[in-house]
Amino acid sequence: MPVTNLDALFQSHYARLARVVYRVLGDTARAEEIAADVFVRYREKPPADGNVAGWLHRTAMHLAFDALRKDKLSERLAPRLAVTGDARDDVEREEARRRVRATLAAMRPERSELLILRSEGYSYAEIALLTGTSPASVGTYISRAEEEFRKEYEQRYGELG
Repeated sequence: MPVTNLDALFQSHYARLARVVYRVLGDTARAEEIAADVFVRYREKPPADGNVAGWLHRTAMHLAFDALRKDKLSERLAPRLAVTGDARDDVEREEARRRVRATLAAMRPERSELLILRSEGYSYAEIALLTGTSPASVGTYISRAEEEFRKEYEQRYGELG
């Protein structure tokens, strides 16, 4: 797709890219910023292979995992506030999300990408197109990614609950 159709490309892909990046980062503003940055990179250097949708998603995933790794490097232990009731449930849910994100960041990026795309509701055919893999292999790759996730999670945090 030529760069001249950047507006149409943005309209058709931005929202999905932002949702996928949000799954990695858990921060709406940063997800939107990264999704927009993908289009800046596209404008500067469009993909040579013609798989524009795949390139957009791969670039978004790379940028999201780079941001997650940078966060992890700069993360400091912050004092925990005492919480009760519903606030405790919120803290526990946020901790579970943090653990999932940390586990995904520790995995091979291509496997994390498969799990995120699947959790976002993409079909096997769409995942194959976006990742440049064979549609017949997507199920096997997802199974391997799930197994890697389980092992990594259990190594870090104990049994997956």
